[in-house]
Parts: sequence; C-alpha cells; structure tokens
Amino acid sequence: MSENAIYLSSGLDELLAQAPIDDERLKPKRVLDGFGARVVLLAFAAGQELREHSAPVPILVQTLAGRVAFEVDGAETELAAGGIVNVAAGVRHAVRALEPSHVLLTLLG
Repeated sequence: MSENAIYLSSGLDELLAQAPIDDERLKPKRVLDGFGARVVLLAFAAGQELREHSAPVPILVQTLAGRVAFEVDGAETELAAGGIVNVAAGVRHAVRALEPSHVLLTLLG
C-alpha cells in the first residue's frame, strides 16, 4: 500500500458487505474520508428513502446494486446498477429505493 492511495475494497462484493441492508432503517456507512473526497455507502431496503435534502458540496451518486428513484429539481429519474448522477452543491434532491439497493455517495471538495 502507498501513503498516496487509499483502497476501499478489492471488489464490489467486499464493498457491499461493509453495509448490510437492514429492513428496519437506512444504514449509512462512511467508507472513506480521504484526499478531497468523503465516501458513504448507503444500504436501502425496498421502499426506504432519503427525503429531500441538500449537500454543502457537489456530490456524485452511484447505484452499485439494485434500483433507486433519484429526484432533483422536481424530476425523478430511475438509476439502476451502474447509474450515476452528479449534483451541484446546495441543490435539493431525494432518493427512494425501488428494490433492495446499495448506493455510493461521494462528497467532493
């Protein structure tokens, strides 16, 4: 390992295992606070949601597994595994799981 690099996982299965899905409540898991970025893994049961909110910095939201509805500026878009959206700082948005899902949130800056 290098002091100039931080490895989060060696593969998707290892990453998802860090945040098991809980049917009772959404469980965010901070997986990195590193070089210019913070990364949070969100494990959603079907129907769980993050109500409308905003972030103080630009964000990158990536669906790793499952399927979510992502709402920004009143428009909802479905993000399946591999779907990615970049949102400017201060923009209100919401996320709702359409099925059990894992979402990687990267806070930039």
